[in-house]
Amino acid sequence: MNNWLMYILSPIRLGLMDRVTGIFVGALRGILLSYVLFFAVHLYCHTVYDKKEGESKIDAEDILPNWIINSHSYQALFVTTEEVINMYVPESLILKIKEIGEEMVDQEKPQNNKEK
Repeated sequence: MNNWLMYILSPIRLGLMDRVTGIFVGALRGILLSYVLFFAVHLYCHTVYDKKEGESKIDAEDILPNWIINSHSYQALFVTTEEVINMYVPESLILKIKEIGEEMVDQEKPQNNKEK
């Protein structure tokens, strides 16, 4: 795959276009890597968080470490994503997803009690 790509790009290699494309691809790869790492930490923190019975809404400040919430990458990647989701995804769909999730959790509770 790499040889094939190098053969196709051989006319523009070692020129200005190659340098600009390399910078662009490197920046894109860095953004993607940081997004994946933040997502992994975000998912881990939400997974191990012990939700109280009477608690209906969970804020990110309650779950995530301060160094993640205060970082520029988190603000750019996750806060913007949440705003876009709130703008374009209908509230009825979000409520339906939450309802299905609660049903799945309720189905797992009796199974977990039987195993113990």
